[in-house]
This record gives sequence, C-alpha cells and structure tokens, in this order.
Amino acid sequence: MITVKAFNRPAYLKQCLDSLAIQPEIHNYEVLISIDGGPEQVYVSEIIDRLGWRDRARVVEQRNNLGCAGHTRWLLEQGFKESDMVIHIEDDAVMGRDCINWLEWAHAHCEENNYFAACSFLRAHDTFLPKEDNEFGERVASLDPAANFLRPWFETGGPFMFTKKAWEGIVENGGVYGATGNCNAKIWGKDWKRMAIKVTDKGSWGWAINKHLRGDGICVFPDVSRSQNIGADKGIFNPDPTWHMNNIYNKHWIDSDEFQDIIPRALTYKIPTTTVSDSHSL
Repeated sequence: MITVKAFNRPAYLKQCLDSLAIQPEIHNYEVLISIDGGPEQVYVSEIIDRLGWRDRARVVEQRNNLGCAGHTRWLLEQGFKESDMVIHIEDDAVMGRDCINWLEWAHAHCEENNYFAACSFLRAHDTFLPKEDNEFGERVASLDPAANFLRPWFETGGPFMFTKKAWEGIVENGGVYGATGNCNAKIWGKDWKRMAIKVTDKGSWGWAINKHLRGDGICVFPDVSRSQNIGADKGIFNPDPTWHMNNIYNKHWIDSDEFQDIIPRALTYKIPTTTVSDSHSL
C-alpha cells in the first residue's frame, strides 16, 4: 500500500504524483490519496482528476481538517488495515528514479533486530552527516549512490516505508500525534502524552515519533537521497523559502545533474554496516 497525504498545495501535489507515476514498481501497489479539508481542497481534487489518478487510486476527500498529525494517523491506520507494509509520501516530496526500488531493497536487507523504517530522504544539512574520521569522530559522506547507513532517527521529509511491527509499537505507545512541552526529552512509551503540555492533531508528528515512540529503533538511509523535499512554500514548519533551501532541500540527490550518468537499477546496493549518531538523536 502507498499512502499519499495532500493539503492545500495543488502545484506540489502534481510534482509528487508525477514522480510516483513513473516508478516502475507502482503497478504492484494499491494507492490511497487523501485530501485534508481546507480552502484549496477543490483545486487539489482537480489536479488528481487532471492527472487521471482517480481512475488508478482510491481518493478520499476529508470533510473536516484532520491536521498534520491527525491526517497522517488516519492514512497510516487505513494503510495498515490492508497491508503489512506501507510506503507513505506527502505532497511536498518527490520520488527519485529508483525511490520505491530502494525502499523495497532497504526493507528487505536490513538485518538489525531493532529495524524501524526505511527513510529515502536526507535533508541538506544531513547530506554530509555520515562522516569519516574527522575531529568529531564522524565520517565524511561518500556520495556513493550504492552506499547506505543506519541512523537512530526517523525522517518525515520524504517517502518512507514502515513495517506493521513498527506501526503496532507506535499505536501501543500512544499513536501519531503532535505534542508541545518536553519535546526534547526522550520519554519512551505512553508516559510522553501524560507529560506533554499539549497533545494535538495539528502539530509535528515526526518529532514525537523520534523522541517518544521510536524507542531504540534504527532507520536505514541512503548516502545519496532517493527523494527530494520541495515544500518551500505553504508549509507549517518551514519559515520561508530561504530557510528551506539552506536546511531542507538537498542538491545532492539521485536525480540531480551530478548523478545523471548513474543507472540506479544497475547498482548493487550495499548493506549498511555503519550506524551514525548525530545531534538530532542525542
């Protein structure tokens, strides 16, 4: 199952769905597209019609605004009712040429017992996060399109793949919600909701997963991002396009000019052996 979350950004959704349509593996999946309630819902719906997705996917137009976290929770709940594995993408992300192929490979080849998810996106400031033997004890990114690494961090900025086991753990410990208060403290399990100042459907659900729901779960990442985040405008968490370009947008991704001579499906992906720690996960 592939779940697609859309809200008030028809131009972004077009790019998102165009990138999904050219994935060779798309025919192996049922696709569920959900449009959250909002002032531009009719325009988002028109994009889906124009691209022909209503004939190839199940499309739901929410009557009310579920919020960022609430809408994600609803979509993943629906996905895992029908599948043991879900790929989730939001309207401000686009897939690279081999994104689904990489996600499937990462999911199948991660041998860690605490495997949590396969995350296809690296943010701009994370591209050089895997660093080799520098003064900080980290390693320098190889920018090897076949290389991968493990990381105690879950990334929501691009398509990711969850297993049902990971989803059941999230549900058991409180579910997908946004939260304010104690967000920087690692409080695993159900206690995080009791200690939060506010638990809401509107907030950042990714931060809550990393700090309160992921536990010791490890995620698989590619050294070269397999997706791109394009959400410079109309985003809840991006203050402005300049900030997005400097902190989120990754110019070293698989569809950038520097990798145009690479044939991704000819690569032999390398099983990750290095676990990288970073400031996010401290």
